[in-house]
Amino acid sequence: FPSHDKFEEMFNVSKNMFTSNIKSSKKYYDSFVEEHGLHIPREFVYHRAFPSLSLSDISEFIKVSDKLFKEYPPYVKDGLDLELAHSLVRHHQVYVTSNTVMIYSNPLKYIIQDVAFINTSNMIFSDMVGYSKPSKLIFRDDLDYHVGDNHITDGISDEYGIKFLDINNNEDIQILRELV
Repeated sequence: FPSHDKFEEMFNVSKNMFTSNIKSSKKYYDSFVEEHGLHIPREFVYHRAFPSLSLSDISEFIKVSDKLFKEYPPYVKDGLDLELAHSLVRHHQVYVTSNTVMIYSNPLKYIIQDVAFINTSNMIFSDMVGYSKPSKLIFRDDLDYHVGDNHITDGISDEYGIKFLDINNNEDIQILRELV
């Protein structure tokens, strides 16, 4: 991801140190989110990873990172069936719910819209609502299915009456195929 190089250039922090510190901080906050269901501002993640940086330094990096994210969008997950995703969107009301810690909703929603044709009004991001999965508050209660890849933050939807389908499970993918 190009922001690693920009971070190194801006703050004289090596790519290995950047990656190691961010992974460690993100893991810490992921555990917190999984337990409490609250959104954690990404400034806290960066500040925990690099406590010597000022908040203005971190804010500047975040601006650069968001810009680079738009310029160099992430690749679509290998094996993701875009034809299936597009069919689901055409035949069903589809929502995206995401814990947005490292990248906030603003740049992310347009990439999702371009790839999956999901209307941005059907996207719920933790930085927008203040809650993260697994909190019930981030899930829409009028949905039949929740598709995800994390059995803790996504799988909890079963407890809320929304059937969890694991994107990495072939049997669950078959259920999705039968819906279109």
